[in-house]
Amino acid sequence: MKPRDRVSISGLVKNPGSYPLLEDMTVGDIICQAGGITKADKIIHVEIIRTTQAGQVEVIPVDINVVLGGDKKRDVPLQQIDHVFVYSVFVPEPTPVVMITGLVKTPGIYNFSKEMRVSDLITQAGGLDKGATLLNCELSRMIRSEAGVSFIHMPVDLGKAMIGGINEDILLKEYDNLFIRQIPQWRIVDTVAVAGEVVFPGTYALSENERLTSVLERAGGFSKDAFLPGVTFIRQSVKEQQEREIKDRFLSQEEEALAQEEAGLASQNLLPEELAKKQEALDNKRKLLRLSIAKLPKGRIILKLVRLEKLKNSRNDIILHDGDSLFIPKTPVSVTIIGEVYNPGAILHHHGHRVRNYINNVGGLTMNADKSAIYVIKPDGRVERKGLFGCNMVGRGDIIVVPARIETKVSFKEIVSTIYQLSATVAVMINVFK
Repeated sequence: MKPRDRVSISGLVKNPGSYPLLEDMTVGDIICQAGGITKADKIIHVEIIRTTQAGQVEVIPVDINVVLGGDKKRDVPLQQIDHVFVYSVFVPEPTPVVMITGLVKTPGIYNFSKEMRVSDLITQAGGLDKGATLLNCELSRMIRSEAGVSFIHMPVDLGKAMIGGINEDILLKEYDNLFIRQIPQWRIVDTVAVAGEVVFPGTYALSENERLTSVLERAGGFSKDAFLPGVTFIRQSVKEQQEREIKDRFLSQEEEALAQEEAGLASQNLLPEELAKKQEALDNKRKLLRLSIAKLPKGRIILKLVRLEKLKNSRNDIILHDGDSLFIPKTPVSVTIIGEVYNPGAILHHHGHRVRNYINNVGGLTMNADKSAIYVIKPDGRVERKGLFGCNMVGRGDIIVVPARIETKVSFKEIVSTIYQLSATVAVMINVFK
């Protein structure tokens, strides 16, 4: 759990200390977790010391009667790194503390000691975190008076404070809060992976809003063997979107349809041989469905790449994101045929050949093939429905898929086609270019 996802309590409770910040947690909840109040016969006071996101410190008094009365609606909700003080007017106040927030390894609340300075507090907090600025940090100090509580805010030059500058390494007082700001526009370097047929494949650091052609130019451009129609471009956010859609929008519906059809077999007057055959067909369809989903190139965005001079500033010259990956394959020499054919596999590409030519070359269709449902997966991930007598020519690297003929409410062709539409949808492409 992150240090900021905790709250703490001290004073008149049985088990003072730090506790995880739970959902809808209140002052009453943390008092209960800490074992309750130890001096129930005394007049108890409760205060929350709260540090805002801007690094300001607030002292919030809490009505102990509301807390002990169990009125959840009136109880005070806690926020990240709140510190709850429970004390009595008849006992000393809790041990004084100081706070540090922002970009340190362990932000939080620490016991105050005399002669404690800014550098001491940073050391106790594990040191500065990545991205912490040495300038424009701020120390907030609580000033108590008869009129109430106010705060003063002092700038701190950490660069000088950390090397022993007495004037900058300010002497702390109890309840001081040190806020370590982030360097403006600081971020961990974003990267993109470029593999395959470029001159210099590797992982490249991204500038802000850097486009695809810029990285490809840095990678030396495409090699002479690059097969641009077969480029695979993967984006993590798209992968997450596809997985949600496949699971929520399609897979559960298809499983339900299969279950209903399986249940319907029992009501049909079928011979045992016919029943076994239909049950086997349903089982095969379920396996093929799972296999197709497992084989999906999840996260893929369809890009139509051309040579760099034409690609630059075009619709496909997209802005890259952290974690993107690009693979440019070599120009393939074959076409793959899978499914209900007698000899599935890859054969050499022949210019001008169509679907039926390639299927004839692998022995033709089996008796169980659905010739009207044949489709072709293009190297860029697009799916084209061809049928056995499709007129378009088959290209290098294409995959011809021959589904089985299954009598169900949804054909296998529609299942796999729908899955691939989810993984390479035009809507995703449009969103990418917005």
